[in-house]
Amino acid sequence: MIKDKERIILKKADSLSKQLAEDIEFARRTEEAWKEYEQGKFRTVDFNDYLKELRK
Repeated sequence: MIKDKERIILKKADSLSKQLAEDIEFARRTEEAWKEYEQGKFRTVDFNDYLKELRK
């Protein structure tokens, strides 16, 4: 379902573009991450330590 100004457009799920499917997956993963954050499941790290971890 897509809202376009005053209209709502319905599309069959199999006709969704790859980009829209990726956007939906990103939104799902973001929602899951926020839930975990709210439950205190994230840890805090120093910025430089974070960069070192990314380089691995």
